[in-house]
Amino acid sequence: QKAYDPTRGMESLLTAEASRASANQRAGRAGRVRPGKAYRLCTEKAFRDLPETAPPEMIRSDLAATVLQLKALGIDNIMNFEWLSPPPAANMIKALELLYALQAIDDDARLTKPLGMHLAELPLEPQLGKALLVSGELGCVEEMLTVSAYLQVQTLWVSPRGRQKRLDECRDRFAVAEGDAVTALNIHTAWCKAGGAQGGGRARSFADKNMLSHRALVRASDIRAQLARHVRRVGLVVSSAGKDSAPVRRAMTAGFFANAAALAPHGGGAEGSAFRSVRGGATLFIHPGSVLFRARPAMVVYAAAVRTGREYMRDVTAIDPEWLSELAPHFYAMTQRSGNER
Repeated sequence: QKAYDPTRGMESLLTAEASRASANQRAGRAGRVRPGKAYRLCTEKAFRDLPETAPPEMIRSDLAATVLQLKALGIDNIMNFEWLSPPPAANMIKALELLYALQAIDDDARLTKPLGMHLAELPLEPQLGKALLVSGELGCVEEMLTVSAYLQVQTLWVSPRGRQKRLDECRDRFAVAEGDAVTALNIHTAWCKAGGAQGGGRARSFADKNMLSHRALVRASDIRAQLARHVRRVGLVVSSAGKDSAPVRRAMTAGFFANAAALAPHGGGAEGSAFRSVRGGATLFIHPGSVLFRARPAMVVYAAAVRTGREYMRDVTAIDPEWLSELAPHFYAMTQRSGNER
């Protein structure tokens, strides 16, 4: 099951005992179509010792988006809010700290105007929402609409067993050293040239040829159209940076500055390079699904971190280290110590 670690700001997929309620629900599938039997591969005592129900998702999730919505509804006293399943205090504090760092709430933990209000209107996680809003100042709204939409799609590539080499070749057609966000732009541009969501057979052929999920591409296109309506509603002027990727990467930095990691000295290996999170010093690795898996950029920001054996960064963007202090001066102070920036 999914679990959230507020100390590291990271989600984990953990092996956990099933609850009795879950086991009974699964047993019901044996008789759904016709009479059947369910055999439990445990003793009666072991079954009785299982927890009655699974822990509610509320108490094992990142709460930043939830707190933002409650603030938008006028519920300012979050700590005393009557939750059906009260989340851990550490999760709540982490959410408030992140929203404050994003400048979505002020010193009194009240929603800021207009930034906090606009973030609450976007159907995105707060950090990605901040990146999209900042793109208005950086002149790359068109590109960030695409990146934001593609980051909402779980599975973009089709990866049949035994065809990893072919998948790598297809991914390399679009991959760039700037990272996953700019790679998503390349995929979207090529798909639109093949007709996009209205392209019919030609668009499907493009997806099949490049081992991309046509359904995922259509889904991303739908999300992009929805986000475009939202940004117009909050007053963003739709602009484009053309082929210049720097504004897009700067926008990602403005949203995900808290998720920055630097290449660790002598941290390379067959399974990817090691990085150190700038805040906290945790050891992280680029996820094998990232186009930067084998690369060694000096500094990156990432959209999410997950723990599945190792601690991996997903949706990774290579950045200039100086952008951190430029775009988030309230969060980072760049100083020289023994020749190293921090």
